Amino acid sequence: MKTVLTIIAFALLAAFLGILARAVPRLDLGLVVGATLLLAFWDLFFHDRLRLRRSARDMAAREAEALDAAGRGVSTHDAGMPAGGARRDGS
Repeated sequence: MKTVLTIIAFALLAAFLGILARAVPRLDLGLVVGATLLLAFWDLFFHDRLRLRRSARDMAAREAEALDAAGRGVSTHDAGMPAGGARRDGS
């Protein structure tokens, strides 16, 4: 459903900018309209997917690190604590 709404929103933006470019036929306005459409297309269809893919890769790396620490018998909670069991905040 999100993809359908994204496509509809992009089509409406493109239609509006197309009407604007036809009503005011100037080269500089056409370049701005083209750049706007390219940036909107990138943001709507690629930017989110790349961020989600990067986030999933980071999550997998953290899980692998936790499994490796568990295999060595080290608790991931205790791994960040200094020797003697004292917490970093002094308590």
